[in-house]
Amino acid sequence: MPIGPSFATLRTPFKNSRSPSFPVFDNLDDTLANGTSLDNPDTPDNRVIRYVLATCSGYAYSNARTVAMMMARLGLPKNHCIRVSLFDDAMLIDSNAFLAQSADGRVVILCYRGSSARPTQGLIDVLLDANVAPEFYAFRLPVDSGEVDTPVHSGFYQNVRATRYKVVRKLDQALHGRSIVNGNKMPNQLEALYLTGHSLGGAMAAMMAVMITAEDSYRDLFAKLRAVYTFGQPMLGSREFVGNINQLAHIGDHERRVLCPVVRFIHQRDVVPHLPPTGSGDFTHFGVEFRNMDDSSEWRRSDRDSGPAGPLDLPLVPLDFVVKKLPALRKMPALWNNLIDMIYWPVDFAERRLPRPLRAANISFLNDLPTRPPLIYSLEDHAPYHYIARLAPSGVLSEFGDVR
Repeated sequence: MPIGPSFATLRTPFKNSRSPSFPVFDNLDDTLANGTSLDNPDTPDNRVIRYVLATCSGYAYSNARTVAMMMARLGLPKNHCIRVSLFDDAMLIDSNAFLAQSADGRVVILCYRGSSARPTQGLIDVLLDANVAPEFYAFRLPVDSGEVDTPVHSGFYQNVRATRYKVVRKLDQALHGRSIVNGNKMPNQLEALYLTGHSLGGAMAAMMAVMITAEDSYRDLFAKLRAVYTFGQPMLGSREFVGNINQLAHIGDHERRVLCPVVRFIHQRDVVPHLPPTGSGDFTHFGVEFRNMDDSSEWRRSDRDSGPAGPLDLPLVPLDFVVKKLPALRKMPALWNNLIDMIYWPVDFAERRLPRPLRAANISFLNDLPTRPPLIYSLEDHAPYHYIARLAPSGVLSEFGDVR
């Protein structure tokens, strides 16, 4: 259970003390503790926060010592960091949660790792093979009309539950001003909690946020929950599940709870946010979606959430590897996808946004349209280092202290 290094330790004796070095961000603990209004997720402070959380999500594929080191380099020296994990291959459980607590105790980042140390391999195996016909659990949510049981993807739910008990115990220590590593007294109690994760880890972070919001016993944690930032996150719940999240009501004798901001980032043609595919269930996203459609650092808020991949889309994923090797064809998949999106936007809108009775009524104009041509998604675009590079604020040093 490591404690991150100090800035003095990070600055090697061979470097000029006046040269660019660590921390990457001054007063990062203040930025995270104070936060900013997420009505505009593109403010300077929010750009810092999302970059820090993307970096944490990327290095969560390593170990707690590495996460502690990288968070120290970014601006959280002497942070307290632990890893909570549980594995069971037969039950498709590969649950890894990292908690990084600032040295002053005010901030905790809870970061969930994707399913494999090699995200481009193990994760896709789980999502494409095991989850094509997923099991569902009934998750109870308090809404205005009372408590309702709503279906949620059992794989994501079980992976969160597998480590939740120990994670919550550690967060309770932080709430009471104790170190998550050794239980010693910290200078301050927890003020700001952030949840994050890449890929499957992003789905787990979003699921944990729903649990903290919906369960009355977590009301003290809920009061500290600032935001959820996910990167390349798959869909975790049904349309019914998402609809009920948006109707969370009074819980016990406490004031009404509203799910904290969930901000999802999708890099170019990343295939994972479009999983599970159609045929696996009525899956949909929730939260605010930002997309990066080129090699710049510009992210645009989507006017509609990404939908599931169709049956003809997934077989074309390997084609992306070939196309990217040919400079003359490199832009063709994006142009093709944009063309198909424009042509079939009314169909997608009708199928995904109309009430279920209307969608089930076999609207005549939908029946007369041909099957949508396949889109070309990318597995390579899913790599966490793409998200980190594209989310880096202009002019900042990398996590290794290098000028970008």
